[in-house]
Amino acid sequence: MTPPRHSHHHHRHHDDNLIHRPSVRLYGDEAPRVAPDFLFCVELGLLVRSRNIQHTDVSTLMDEVSARLRDVGLANHIHYDGTRESHKDWTLVEDRTIPTQPADHRFGMRVVSPFFRFGPGHAETWLPLLDVVMSVLNYDFELTTHHQCNTSVHVVPSRGYWHLSEAKGLATSAIYFERCLDALMPYYRRRTIWAKSNRHNPYMGKRTVPACVAAIHGQTTTIRQLAAHMNWCGADTPTGEALGQTSDFPHESFRWNFLAKSLLGGTGDGYRTIEFRQPPGSTDAAEAIKWVMLVGCFARLSCAFSVRTDDKPSLFALGKWVRYEARICGFGRLYVDELKRMFERADVPQFDFSAGRDPEVISLEEGARLRWKETWNCNVGQRKYTELSKKTQKLRSQRA
Repeated sequence: MTPPRHSHHHHRHHDDNLIHRPSVRLYGDEAPRVAPDFLFCVELGLLVRSRNIQHTDVSTLMDEVSARLRDVGLANHIHYDGTRESHKDWTLVEDRTIPTQPADHRFGMRVVSPFFRFGPGHAETWLPLLDVVMSVLNYDFELTTHHQCNTSVHVVPSRGYWHLSEAKGLATSAIYFERCLDALMPYYRRRTIWAKSNRHNPYMGKRTVPACVAAIHGQTTTIRQLAAHMNWCGADTPTGEALGQTSDFPHESFRWNFLAKSLLGGTGDGYRTIEFRQPPGSTDAAEAIKWVMLVGCFARLSCAFSVRTDDKPSLFALGKWVRYEARICGFGRLYVDELKRMFERADVPQFDFSAGRDPEVISLEEGARLRWKETWNCNVGQRKYTELSKKTQKLRSQRA
C-alpha cells in the first residue's frame, strides 16, 4: 500500500475553511478544544510460519524475522524476560496467549512498532515503515490470525503524558461509542476475555450511559482512579476465577486499557499510555494502518469535542467524523476511503441489554493462557513507553 504524497498540511483552525465538518450532529455545540497530537505504538499479534525454514521453536523463528527486518534497514531486537526496551526500535516477542501450532511450524508472536507521531503532517513519517514491515512479513513468512490474535494501539499525547481532562474525554467516548466500535469488529472480538467490555464492568455495568459519564466526570479526581474504574474486573467473572481472585480487581484485558502506566517509580499520574486492545489480528499493511487511523482519530476527537450522551450513538455519524479527522491529519483519499469502507461493512450496532457482554465461561486452555500472561506480565508497548517517558521527564527537568 503506497502512501500518497501531500505537498502541505493544515492545522485544525485553518482546515475548517477547506475541510468542512460533517453536518450530521454527534458532538455538543460548544467550541472545540485543541486536540493534541499523539504518540502511538502498534502491537501486531500474529500466528507466523516461515516460508523458508521449518522452525520447531519460536526463538529460531523470531531470529529469522529479526534478520529479514535488518536486511531492509529496520532496527529491531527480540524481547526476552529482562530485556531493556527501546522506543525507537521494532520489537519481536513471543506471545503464548496465541495458541501455537508446532506441528505446522506456526508460532504466536507480537511485532511491536517504535513510537510514532499521529497528527497533521506526520503520516508520512510512519506509513512507509509499516508498509515495509508488513511487506517483509508477507514475503518471507505466512501470516495467519486466530481469534486470540489482535492489533493493539497505545496512544499518549505528544508531550508524553495525559491531562486528566483528556483521559476523561477518551474514557467518555470509549463508554458512549462501545456498541458502535463493536459493530466494526468480527464477532469473536466482541465477546472475548482478552478485550472485555469497559461499559459492562462491575463498576460501570449497573449504570446507564449518561450515569457512567457522570461518574467519570464527577467521581474521578485522578487518572489512576479513572483507570481503576475503566478496568475494574469482578472476582466472580471467568477472568477473576481463572486467576484465583477473591475480590474485585483492576485488570488490563479490556477493550480500552487505562492501566499501562510508566514503570518508573515516582512518575506523575498521567504518565501512561491508553491502549485499544479490541481489533483483530492484521495480516497486511492496509489492515494495520486502518486500526491505527481509527484509534488516532478517535482519540483526537475525544479530546477536542464532548459527546451528546443523551442521544443514542450513531455509527454513521461517527464514521463521518472519523473521516473528517483523518483528512485534518493529512491522510490521502486512499486511506480515508479505507475507513469509509470499514464503516460501510460494519454490522448494525446492538443496543440491547446483553449486547457486548463478556463470555460467561472460558475454556481451561484460555484460563491457562490468562495465568501465563499474568505471570509473565510483559506489555512491550508499556515498556517502550517507560523508556520514552524517561526521556520526556529528563527534558522537563532540564527546562525547569
